[in-house]
Amino acid sequence: MAENLEQELSKLEQEYTQKRAEVESRREAGEVRELPSEKETLREVVKEQIEPGMAPALQTAPSTDLPSYQRPELQQQVQEFIDIIFNKSIGDALTKVKATHNPALIDAFHDALVDNLYDQLVERGKIKELKLAS
Repeated sequence: MAENLEQELSKLEQEYTQKRAEVESRREAGEVRELPSEKETLREVVKEQIEPGMAPALQTAPSTDLPSYQRPELQQQVQEFIDIIFNKSIGDALTKVKATHNPALIDAFHDALVDNLYDQLVERGKIKELKLAS
């Protein structure tokens, strides 16, 4: 299972690298003014995996300081999908979360997956950690 997860992570790293190069090329061509953060680029890559051809889910819950995947009503379900990633594969988790047809849950899973992948890519030195201004 770990080998399969490593392969999936490598594939997502490649997709991230391609997406980042595409965005940088568009900036150089004058099509966009600012580059999105590396985390935002990763968010787009993961969104394409979760919602190919779908519009983003509408924000249905009130905004809080907690990430969506840590809200009490979603936390357990999101953790179950994260566990599927480590026990089976990212693809299995994506299939199962999409089958719920629950936009809030899909959005929360997307956020959790991006945050976890971002941390992994920072640890591997693939991207630089986003520093927030104080």
